[in-house]
Amino acid sequence: MIARPVEVTHHVDAWCTLLSALGATVLLDDGRMEALLGSGRVALRPPTTSEACGTHLGFAVAEPDVTALAATLPAAGAQLTAVDATTWRVTAADGTALTLTDAAATPIGDAAAARADAPVVEPLWYTPDVPAAVGVLTALGLRRRIASTSGGWVDLEAPRGGLTAAHRDAVARAELAFEHADLDALLARVTDAGVQAVLVDEAYGRSLRLPHPDSPADPSRAVFVNETQRDLYGFTRA
Repeated sequence: MIARPVEVTHHVDAWCTLLSALGATVLLDDGRMEALLGSGRVALRPPTTSEACGTHLGFAVAEPDVTALAATLPAAGAQLTAVDATTWRVTAADGTALTLTDAAATPIGDAAAARADAPVVEPLWYTPDVPAAVGVLTALGLRRRIASTSGGWVDLEAPRGGLTAAHRDAVARAELAFEHADLDALLARVTDAGVQAVLVDEAYGRSLRLPHPDSPADPSRAVFVNETQRDLYGFTRA
């Protein structure tokens, strides 16, 4: 299983430019866009007629595993339904929908083509019920990595690459984000690529703030790359 969030956007080209500046390997095949990160990947596509833009949590899975997931997910309060022959939807209790795609049929590109120094994909699942979200993610096969002692944050690793984090918030939604071990080097890289970025020092660590491709002039929206956490004060590692 690989973390593979889907970014639905009217600005696919702008997203490709940003992801390339971060060091992602962006591939195009038969009209589909796929960005390979240092660990994990991101799918990019325009919305359908009735679809809203935004981030959809997702994973590339082995098709034989789906039958087992259909049996185990209800215990975690989630339901699995087929969308088509290679795509399934997992619906969590908070209404969040996660997309599973057949790793043999849907994603494009070999993970070996990715740059090792590109960021790790780490989409955020904002939810009022972090334990329930973690229950769904562990039922899918992810492993807990770091959790806050307050219970408001848990991030998990997908077995074959990428992270997904559950973050407490009143409104359930998803947001694309990343992690990188050396933000100073990453800032230099994106600056050289012509992207304006700012290093932000938060209480929990540093983040790189980048203009959001869907609304680059809106200061209230941004794409964040969080620095790999080394100081675990207030957190525990699994």
